[in-house]
Amino acid sequence: MDHIFVLFLILFGWLAFTAHMECSNNMNHGEHSCIFSGTGSMKCWGENGDGQIGYEDASDRGDDANEMGNYLDVVNVGTGRTVVFVSGGEAHTCAILDDGSTKCFGDNRYGKLGYGDSSDRGDGANEMGNYLDVVNLGTGRTASQISSGRNHNCALLDDDSGVCWGRNRFGQLGLGQLGGRIGDGANEMGNYLTAVDPGTGLTILEFSCGASYTCILLDDDSLKCFGQNDEGQTGTQLPGVDDGNYGSSTLTSTSNIGDSLPAVNMGTGLTVNGAKGGWKHTCAILNDASLKCWGDNDSGQLGQGHTTDAGEDSNTMGNYLDVTELGSGRTASFFRLGDRFSCAILDNGDVKCWGYGFAGSIGYEEFPNKGDETGEMGNYLPAVSLGTGRTAVELFGGQQHTCAILDDDSLKCWGYGSFGQLGYGDNNWRGNEANEMGNYLPAVSLGSGMTDLITCPIQTLSPTMSFGPTMMPTSTPTMMPTPMPTPMPTLMPTPMPTPMPTPMPTPMPTPMPTSDPTPMPTSAPNNSPNNQDDNTAAIAGGAAAGGFLVAGVGFFMWNQKKSQTSVKRDVEMG
Repeated sequence: MDHIFVLFLILFGWLAFTAHMECSNNMNHGEHSCIFSGTGSMKCWGENGDGQIGYEDASDRGDDANEMGNYLDVVNVGTGRTVVFVSGGEAHTCAILDDGSTKCFGDNRYGKLGYGDSSDRGDGANEMGNYLDVVNLGTGRTASQISSGRNHNCALLDDDSGVCWGRNRFGQLGLGQLGGRIGDGANEMGNYLTAVDPGTGLTILEFSCGASYTCILLDDDSLKCFGQNDEGQTGTQLPGVDDGNYGSSTLTSTSNIGDSLPAVNMGTGLTVNGAKGGWKHTCAILNDASLKCWGDNDSGQLGQGHTTDAGEDSNTMGNYLDVTELGSGRTASFFRLGDRFSCAILDNGDVKCWGYGFAGSIGYEEFPNKGDETGEMGNYLPAVSLGTGRTAVELFGGQQHTCAILDDDSLKCWGYGSFGQLGYGDNNWRGNEANEMGNYLPAVSLGSGMTDLITCPIQTLSPTMSFGPTMMPTSTPTMMPTPMPTPMPTLMPTPMPTPMPTPMPTPMPTPMPTSDPTPMPTSAPNNSPNNQDDNTAAIAGGAAAGGFLVAGVGFFMWNQKKSQTSVKRDVEMG
């Protein structure tokens, strides 16, 4: 009975942990698209004025015939190297490779590529592949997750610390100061990088960068955000601060980072399972499976049935902040945020989008916004039509377009397509007129070998309570080997069952645990039925020991794998 109790504790602890897993595709803020296959081959298309799709020129891809499918090359990230994680800013892209290294290419204003200069990469010959340097994150350090804003990046490192680089106009790098930049000069990257301070005793689980602000999900299930806050997008209010640029020591007498930065108030008893930042609005899935959004709401992107911003005042957060209604009994398992719109995959695989409807970015074959008036959310909001019988398993996109990986491993994209970012060989918009969605919307041609596109684990709040062993091996092996083995065994056994279970159950289990166990094992076991209890205990102990071994291997294998235009809004954004 004790073993079963421990198994339940471990199972639900593991469930809480997996709810924080970040998707491996974090494209959000640009007018280009990137995706990689199960073998780590990455392809990108769309706007390419700064080399952000990595083909050593400045020509867009996907806006003309014979540019997609097998005509579209795999992005060269180096000999023998493959991609395990990708993130995109407005005009740059960063990828984590199978050896844990990070490479970035595209626009390099403000040093956001992290190479100690401001020269673009990827728009000229001999700039990709082995010519493209690894971003220096510190001696011996590798990245496990990366998130990109408009002009900055943040990476979670293998030692559980987090660092940010690029533009810091609004304090979005979490340095406790306003202005400046990191990554465009000598002695700024590597060991010179300052780790983001999450607060005493707290550890960062993942980063999510909005356009010019940053949110960090912490190991106490709280969320902290810092940077630009002109629309309430950080969800934080500090006394005496009226310009809202949290994360800067110039705003108050003490630094508004670390212990001085309060967590976002989600409401009584509510904690955060996952969060994402859009251009100027933020959403979070909470521990009760509800979705809450705050920040800019001029187009209904918060899904509240009005256009009033939330987050600028304390009486708009916490218990005052309503949940985003998705329909009776429906919850969000995953979501993504565009410039002024939001999309979510529901627990039944449907997709719903709301906010700015221009260019078809929300996929309802019309222009009007959704979510900015009463009677538009919840059961009134239909599912986006993806085709007969099709459901979505992951979403990514850019400022005004969305792409969905479907349950048949195909890819469909809709919204603003003037740069070819939808990948259909033209610059047409899709999703803003009749007969453009559903079965009318074709799959994007990615070419041979681009399969196993599912890169985001869907969050499951009600796991299957199965205690049987896995009957088949993993079809897709871990892309990243463990760089450093664990010096000590794990103290908590795995939620996975013993790979070789006992073929027959104990016919008569022990009703009570042994009060006085034998100090030494029996050298010659007794075959008498009277020793069934001892045999049962030995089997259970062996299963627990096997669990410890599986936990160590399993955890390390997982852990390593673990608008309508793009006009540069320099005056408004950072």
